[in-house]
Amino acid sequence: MSNSIDVNKYNENAENRLILLYLLEKLEFGATDLHITELLLENHLMDYFTLQFQLFGLIDAKLVTQRFTEEERVVFSITPAGRDVLKNLASTIPAGIRLKIDDLIAPLRSKIREDNQITADFTPESETSFSVTCAAAEDDFDLIKIDVQLGSRKDAVNVCHNWKKHSQEIYAEILAALTKERGEG
Repeated sequence: MSNSIDVNKYNENAENRLILLYLLEKLEFGATDLHITELLLENHLMDYFTLQFQLFGLIDAKLVTQRFTEEERVVFSITPAGRDVLKNLASTIPAGIRLKIDDLIAPLRSKIREDNQITADFTPESETSFSVTCAAAEDDFDLIKIDVQLGSRKDAVNVCHNWKKHSQEIYAEILAALTKERGEG
């Protein structure tokens, strides 16, 4: 009898992880813990503790990544390995759950897309290395995307903050520097 309980729990864990991968794949831009929690809890698809356990299990398995925004909120995104797993196993998620997520995602995707027109995130690589990505988009077209490595969390936060608050000015400065006529040599 205990074997069937273990198998059922394993199947439930696998299904919950696939639901999370499916949700993140559909959101395209990634989602904060708050976005994910609201969508799944309000619609009774998963409880909070299961969600957190499964989400961090997916991170450990390198199927989901996490990065930090300027406000130091965590944003979760599906990795290429996560997409491969989902591609092979998405059909095992009950059709009713997939349809429910599809219906609920449109308004959330719109809000996230709007929030993602100007982005600045950082990912700690180690205690002394932080990968920062700053981007600006318009109508799903990337205007600029900058990736830099910095040596401190403070610098990473400052770059993100400056980009979020002054992206138009910084973008103009970068374009001016790149298009400036320069002499040979």
